[in-house]
Amino acid sequence: MAKGRISEEYKRSIKPQMNVVSEVAKQFKIPMFATFQVDPNTFESFCLNEERSNFNKIKYMAYLHETWSLDEFMEKVIDDAIKNGHDSALLNAMGIPKRPLK
Repeated sequence: MAKGRISEEYKRSIKPQMNVVSEVAKQFKIPMFATFQVDPNTFESFCLNEERSNFNKIKYMAYLHETWSLDEFMEKVIDDAIKNGHDSALLNAMGIPKRPLK
C-alpha cells in the first residue's frame, strides 16, 4: 500500500473511530495509549489519562510520544526516577537513587 494511501485510509477509517474511543476513555478516565504510523516519518498518537495508570508502562509510552528520541526518552525516565524513585537495576547501576531525592 502506497504511503499516501495509508495516510488517507487512516484519516478515513481509523481516526474517526479513535476519536470515539478517546472520548469514552476521557469520560471514564481510562488510561490508554495508541500509535499509528501514517507515513514513514509521521505518527498519530492518542495518549490519555496516563497519570491515572498504576503502571509505569503507560507513563513510558507517553514519554515516547513526547520525544520519539532515545536520548530524550532516557532523560525523561531519569528525571522521573530522581523525582519519584524507581525499582530498575539499570537505573541503579547508573547511580540513580532508588528513593526520591529530597
